[in-house]
Amino acid sequence: MRLREFINKSIAESKQDGFLEIRPSGRYGNFGNESILGSIKLLDSDSDLVFDYPELEDAWYIDNIYRKAEGQLGRASHALKILTDWADENNYVLSLTAAASWGLDQDQLVAWYQRNGFQLLDSSVMVRSPQTR
Repeated sequence: MRLREFINKSIAESKQDGFLEIRPSGRYGNFGNESILGSIKLLDSDSDLVFDYPELEDAWYIDNIYRKAEGQLGRASHALKILTDWADENNYVLSLTAAASWGLDQDQLVAWYQRNGFQLLDSSVMVRSPQTR
């Protein structure tokens, strides 16, 4: 399935606006909705995180997720679902470093990511393998 078709399908299924865009280089992207914006990048062998966790080479790293505007409860979960659906559809591994900054403390943030399929590699680095439906 082509990326644009997948995005349109995800938006239609959620019945709420959202987006995922991969830049032409194929190494960076953005995702979100009217309240949340996140960015991702493809990890390679030159990435510091891959030096510590070689298994994360070729994983998509969630660089940040932040609130750009007030919105309904659940908008961050909706934005993350757009990304995880895309990763599942394309068999991509996702990774991140959990760092609480707004709303949730560190334990709550880690628990939120775990509810969305991520597993801890250490105290803050998390990984999510593609899920089958």
